[in-house]
Amino acid sequence: MTGSVGVAQRIGSGWWWAARSLLVVVSIAALLSFGGQVLFLPLLIPAQWFAARHSHRLGQGMFTLLATLLVGEVGWMIGYELATETAAVVIGVVTGVVVGALFFSTSVRRS
Repeated sequence: MTGSVGVAQRIGSGWWWAARSLLVVVSIAALLSFGGQVLFLPLLIPAQWFAARHSHRLGQGMFTLLATLLVGEVGWMIGYELATETAAVVIGVVTGVVVGALFFSTSVRRS
């Protein structure tokens, strides 16, 4: 045994499942709200990274997708305020893809 204990074993699988489910619900609510993603982005992104880091591959993909959507929407909102709608779409897509790629590459567990 290497001495590393998984988060689910330390916290308890029921609590870990509930925490991840709550994170998904809050992330989706922030995406659907007007400005909620800007307010909760500093809290949600680290929590999603942590959840992705300690999840299986499907969970990693799900939390990466949620983080990409959140950052992409914030990028779109900033671009929309500072430039035209076309520029806002480009800014949103580029920030979402870049952050999604970085998020996934750093959250994947190395064996």
